[in-house]
Amino acid sequence: MSSLIVLLPSIGTFDAENWQAVAMPYALFDRRGQLVRAGSAHRDAWPKAASTVLVLAARDTLLVDVTLPPVTGTKLRRVLPHAVEEYLIGDAQQGHVAVGPATSGDAARSVAVVDRKRFGDVIDWFDTAGHRRVRAVPLIHCMAMGGGEQADGDGHGEANVLIVSPPVPSEVVEESESDPPRLELAFQRGTSGFGFETRASALDATIAELSKHESVRVHVLVVDAHDDVESDAATASDMLERRAGHSEMLPVARKLPWEVLARGALDCRFDLCQFEFARNTRADGGGWRRWRVPAGLAIVSAVVAIATINVQWFQLRHRQDALNAQLTARVKAAFPDTTVMLDPPMQMRTGLERLRTAAGELRANDYLVLSASLSRALGPIPSDAIATLDYRDGALAVAFRPGTAVDGDGFRQRLQAQGVTANEEDAKWMLGSTRPAPR
Repeated sequence: MSSLIVLLPSIGTFDAENWQAVAMPYALFDRRGQLVRAGSAHRDAWPKAASTVLVLAARDTLLVDVTLPPVTGTKLRRVLPHAVEEYLIGDAQQGHVAVGPATSGDAARSVAVVDRKRFGDVIDWFDTAGHRRVRAVPLIHCMAMGGGEQADGDGHGEANVLIVSPPVPSEVVEESESDPPRLELAFQRGTSGFGFETRASALDATIAELSKHESVRVHVLVVDAHDDVESDAATASDMLERRAGHSEMLPVARKLPWEVLARGALDCRFDLCQFEFARNTRADGGGWRRWRVPAGLAIVSAVVAIATINVQWFQLRHRQDALNAQLTARVKAAFPDTTVMLDPPMQMRTGLERLRTAAGELRANDYLVLSASLSRALGPIPSDAIATLDYRDGALAVAFRPGTAVDGDGFRQRLQAQGVTANEEDAKWMLGSTRPAPR
């Protein structure tokens, strides 16, 4: 897929509105990795691509080599701040710590530290602009120039220094050639390194200081303007190149074309979008394609479950209809005079009550039956505590003398055990039978 490489200004200067006016170096590669276009332009003028690779300034990423325990995931995330805190001045918990890819035969891992809040703001800025598939790489890991931690003829270590004129708003570039914008230096030693800012007037002294302890190879990042609008970064790079060529301290400063650095960013395997920022690299259609099979299985499972429930419901409904038909036939056989069948179970119970009444058996809601059930259910309530008994329409109203201790729940449960319902209304207990009255 196509990739857009963008060289960012320092995220320490991030401001959503001001960055709109910054012309940033970019390079577009096709899906075969071939360079299609390169230049410098504002965000709205960048060509479209399937993925975006952000090159973070060296001054924003501290790169150190540390030995990490064999843990992953959440445990690794908890360990990382403690592994790098000795290299930091501020609070390690405020930094986003990312781990570089493992190299065979080396226990040490390259670890990058970035300001978490500002890094998150920049990622959100690109996401808002429609860059859904984003990864970020440290500039130092894009410097495929060799020489890092090699030894020169005297046996001293050798490092690389890249001089970068960072992208800035147009109004800042309007300075004289004798006083160019501030410069950024990226210092690379193997997979570790750091960056800092310096004035162009102090460039010679800074290079001399870096060369005191080891040999350095100096490079100058050159960005050519290929767009209609003259590139601010290219203009600054031209001024820097002329200064480097005339400097006594930089007699052999080499040019590093932006396209070469962009190629290194495209091939860089160190993605800073890890842990809480990892989701930004998968918020595109490709992520959805990875979920198509699980989503399809979930939908099929839901359809099968719904179909199974419907089949079971039809089976239970069929059984209920069969039982109702069987009970209806029994009611008609036992009570031939029943012409309308509305509720076979209730009509069967009512008919049985009528038969009991016709045989001289007391009905369940007769006064004698209810009062006898009351007597058996009194329990701890003394019988002389009953003040009045009032029987009417198959219901017995019981009133207790004032001050009588009645265990309401226990009394109700004892009555239910006798087949009697109980409801307390206006200091009276209304008793009735749970069996239906004959019609």
